[in-house]
This record gives sequence, structure tokens and C-alpha cells, in this order.
Amino acid sequence: SVPNGVPRWSARQLMSLLGYANWETFWKAINKAIGTCSTIGADVQEHFKQTTIDENGTRLQDYALSKFACYLVTMNGDTKKPAVARAQAWLA
Repeated sequence: SVPNGVPRWSARQLMSLLGYANWETFWKAINKAIGTCSTIGADVQEHFKQTTIDENGTRLQDYALSKFACYLVTMNGDTKKPAVARAQAWLA
């Protein structure tokens, strides 16, 4: 989506693209990425907007990620996952 002209991507969609099967495992990469964002002094709320999605009548936690947040999550992902390793190599 593009609220206020700033493109955003769903963390849950990124999770699937990077080969994660469940949110709890993917959350580790998101949490590390949020820590990195905070450490460098970037605005965490700007890059990681908390949101929810409806999946079959169930409300699930999600994040609307900036391009930078997608980069940080990917770079903090599990390199044992082929999709994460390929994405990291592409980003490098």
C-alpha cells in the first residue's frame, strides 16, 4: 500500500516470500530489525507501523513495513533459508 505517498509492504507477505512458515519464527527477524533500526537512531514507528490483518475471521498482528524495514528484516533473517540467503545476496 502507499499511504501518504510512502510505499509499505506487509510483514506477513514478506514472511511468506522469505520462506518462513510461522509468525513466531519470523518475529525474531522483525525484532532484530527493530533493534537495529533503534540502534542507528532511525524512527522505528516510521519504518515498522503496527497493524492487523483479518485472516479467515481471525485478527492477526502485522506490520506495514517501509522499504528500509524490509531491507533490515531480510538482512536479519535466517540464512539457512534459501530464500533469505538469495534475498541477502541480491541486496548486497
